[in-house]
Formats: sequence, C-alpha cells, structure tokens
Amino acid sequence: MAKDKKLIKPLATGDKTIPPEGAKMIPIYIMGREYVVPETLTIMKATEYAGYQYMRGCGCRGGICGACGTFYRFLGDYKLKSGLACQTVVQPNMVIAQLPFFPSNRPSYNLEKLVPAGIKQGMENSP
Repeated sequence: MAKDKKLIKPLATGDKTIPPEGAKMIPIYIMGREYVVPETLTIMKATEYAGYQYMRGCGCRGGICGACGTFYRFLGDYKLKSGLACQTVVQPNMVIAQLPFFPSNRPSYNLEKLVPAGIKQGMENSP
C-alpha cells in the first residue's frame, strides 16, 4: 500500500543563503556565467548563493586574513578592481573572477645564528 506523501518544499538548506525579504535581485557574472542574486550579499555569499562551494581560500570571512582576494569589473568597463570577497557587496553587472589561493612562502630563521643589526660579529661582549 502506497501512502500519499505530501511533498514539503524546504524553506532553506544549511548551505544556501536566504535573501532578505523584498531584496532586489541583480545580475552578476561569476567565472563568465550569469547568475541572479540578492543585491545585499557580499561576493562570497553571492557565489555560495549561486551554487559554488568554497573548499579553500575563504579564510576568516571577516576581512582580516586576506585569503579571499577577488578581481572584479563591470560590464562595459575595462578597469579591473580588487577587493575581499567577504567584504565587498555585489553590484549589478559585476563580473567576478576568484584568485587561486596559494599559501605564502614562510621564511625560516635560525635565531641562534642571527646577529642583531649594528653589532659586528665577534664583538657581542665588548663594552
């Protein structure tokens, strides 16, 4: 016996941003493809709204670490702009290209071998 199941349309999922009620929908272009997103979202939230999932390079989401660097421009304008995806709010006809995330090279220092600036080697104990 098959029971009739009422299909319940979910209001939201855990990884989908819910636009504010009455938010105007605007066109943006992510990696060459057009999407319509709420105008109140940041670039990061708008890309997630469009279905992209950040695997790395999203960092702190608070504008401190700088891991979400993004290039963008507007249709008909050749000038490139840059910003943080977690802080920059989308605008109509924004063309977005994410920068690949590469961790910075960290220098390695041996503190035992470093000599303070202004002191000649061999004269550390001189008055």
